[in-house]
Amino acid sequence: MECADGVCKFVPRSQRGVQIGGNEENVEPALPLVSVGDKPPMPLIFETLEEGGGSFSLQRLCAAGEDGGRVVVLDLWSNACVRCPEALDKLNQMSSACQGDVKKHRVTFAAVNIDDKVKARALVAERQWDCLAHFFIDAGTKDTLKARFGLQSVPFVMVFDQDGILRQMGNPKKIDWEALPALWTEELPVQGGGKSEEVPVNAVQAFSLDEDF
Repeated sequence: MECADGVCKFVPRSQRGVQIGGNEENVEPALPLVSVGDKPPMPLIFETLEEGGGSFSLQRLCAAGEDGGRVVVLDLWSNACVRCPEALDKLNQMSSACQGDVKKHRVTFAAVNIDDKVKARALVAERQWDCLAHFFIDAGTKDTLKARFGLQSVPFVMVFDQDGILRQMGNPKKIDWEALPALWTEELPVQGGGKSEEVPVNAVQAFSLDEDF
């Protein structure tokens, strides 16, 4: 990972595939990227940032709502990224403004650290991102996001609907934030009874992005 001007970027692998065993003829083809409108075919596992909190799959997060599903808004961040804290400040504001829907399990706003749990816990406590769920991903999941979702820099936002379908993805400047509430305020189909599952949220003023963000 390389960091410059407050933005951390990953060195991407060749899109032509990965050479195996030093033999140019044995080249593993690159897997297709997951695009907006797709449902990820692979499991994505997020560990809770707090000690002993367990882990959640993306499928489990999206299926944990009261009325058939939950929208999940993820912001991936790094401790080395200068701009990431500002992005999470704004996501925390949005989560605070949407508190009613968060408590009804219609949407979860989550910060996903990609590099150091201990440093991440300290920064979360310092910045008081109390309206966000906090997760961590290991090297394997990070490699999957780089290879299949085109993750090359942070902050990086991914929005999944109640069915686990990717609805938006990319740098926060490219996200249509005003369109997001429609994903969880529309009436959702009921897929059966049962108590919704609690996601570890330390719990949503209007949310906006600065022009230079």
